Amino acid sequence: MDKADRLNRLEALFQLSESQDSIRKGKFFGNDVLRLEGHMFALVDANGAIGIRALSTELKEELGATKGADVWKCHGKVMSQWVLLPGDILENSEQLSVWLKSSLNTIREYETA
Repeated sequence: MDKADRLNRLEALFQLSESQDSIRKGKFFGNDVLRLEGHMFALVDANGAIGIRALSTELKEELGATKGADVWKCHGKVMSQWVLLPGDILENSEQLSVWLKSSLNTIREYETA
């Protein structure tokens, strides 16, 4: 997938996220990412897959049950807090928005703990 398509997917994730004024776009080992207060919560990998950080067991299980879901591996290391979803998940923007909100909420809880 080319860079423009990945950035379009990242922008779609950004638009579905709440608190856009607190969210920053960036890079992490070549992946396009979204961060809240420096903590990554969503990404688009080089193949266009969508990654969501799942700090709660419930979110991880729900994401993992999604068709085509996989673990995110970064340079050979399994990133256990992350679930990769196929890029076509963007077509289900309502559900994706719920998952992004859940990820953001757990990051906020983590920050205040």
